[in-house]
Amino acid sequence: MKASILAVSMAAIGLAVAVSACGGSASTTQASSSPTTGPPAGAAPAAPASASAAVPAGYQRIGGAAQGLSLAVPSSWVTINFAQQSIQQGLRKVGLHGASQATLTQAMQALQKLHGLYAVDIKSMASSPGHFATTISVYCVTSGITETGSAGVPILRQEMAAQLPQVGARHLNQTDVEVGGIPGVQTAYTLSTSAAGTLHAAQLEVLPKPDRACFVTLTAAGHLPRAVLAQIAPSVRYT
Repeated sequence: MKASILAVSMAAIGLAVAVSACGGSASTTQASSSPTTGPPAGAAPAAPASASAAVPAGYQRIGGAAQGLSLAVPSSWVTINFAQQSIQQGLRKVGLHGASQATLTQAMQALQKLHGLYAVDIKSMASSPGHFATTISVYCVTSGITETGSAGVPILRQEMAAQLPQVGARHLNQTDVEVGGIPGVQTAYTLSTSAAGTLHAAQLEVLPKPDRACFVTLTAAGHLPRAVLAQIAPSVRYT
């Protein structure tokens, strides 16, 4: 589990810097995506713990069987499903035409390998420090452990406290939270980057089933929209 988590954490940092550095070239005309009110076609039935999860007004559901979960994100955000879209398609959708193709491709590769999800609030760049776009990254990995739910919470706390500082995270603050009805952890932290300055992040971490760990990371410059994360947590459905 450690190698996969660290790899995607580094990718999330790389994506954050890339979106910030290329904010001036992002196309705001692509800042909306088609909202959906249910699981994607072909998604496996949701687990009982999250079967009643609903999509709040102004949100769309993304993800499905390929990711191992689905969740609600703001309808106005640009979303990329790496199980269905290539890196090149994702770049065009976000509109970062002026970015270094090699830099962005490297940053997205980890999420692509895990069939992860990525959502970008293009509009947030206009008012955020350094024109950084608020982003959400979502992925599940093999955990290598059999503990789930509340039994896995102490393990998640220990793992994140040890691993996140390795990718530059500071000021960690952990709290218990239910993610799709299953006990998990929310870890808040900051990141220092040369391109975007100090970034603020909050990550939902949960072990929904044996040998499975899932992560939802919200990253922003300046104010962190915790209300968005509060809507996401109960909306999660596992597949």
